[in-house]
Amino acid sequence: MKRKTKKQEKLEAKFNEAMTAHLQELGAVTNEGKFSGWYELSLPTRAGPLVIIVNEDWLAMRFVEVDRAKEILPHGQQDQLNGYSGKYNIHYGDIADLECCKRILDRALDEVRL
Repeated sequence: MKRKTKKQEKLEAKFNEAMTAHLQELGAVTNEGKFSGWYELSLPTRAGPLVIIVNEDWLAMRFVEVDRAKEILPHGQQDQLNGYSGKYNIHYGDIADLECCKRILDRALDEVRL
């Protein structure tokens, strides 16, 4: 496994801080419900709780109520949803542009936001 550079570690720390703050601005709170051992945050949505953890350069997200998410997400976004586990992850190729990362997240949440 290739060791990360200090620059990459700093970039990932900024990403983690910025995305966590943005999720909290959107209404995410500490996850005390289902999957709380794995996912730190929970965001209330029209499709039920979306649990989330920010992981270095990607977001691990999972709808707790999978069937409800399948009903609400439009067809194009359902391709991103795992219809069995409810996973709805976002993998970023470039995390240097934090505003772009936030916009990608906002688009992924457009149809389910309260």
